Amino acid sequence: SDSTFRRYWFKAFADTPAQYVIRLKIEEACRLLVETKMKVSEIAHASGFNDELYFYRRFKIETGFTALAYRQRHQYPLSFIS
Repeated sequence: SDSTFRRYWFKAFADTPAQYVIRLKIEEACRLLVETKMKVSEIAHASGFNDELYFYRRFKIETGFTALAYRQRHQYPLSFIS
């Protein structure tokens, strides 16, 4: 049942199921920002967000950075990787 699921969920995780899903989507977006050259709008859709504006707002809330600022801060120069 729904109540049993929630009871077990909260024993295992601190977040609600919805918060957990958002966190997974943001983690995927962070990975794509660092590892690819995809546009931010493409990353929003690839990480499971249907609304780009919601992605931009949620990303800033969760990470403290805009997506572009996150990319600039965490992406290694190509010469460093080679």
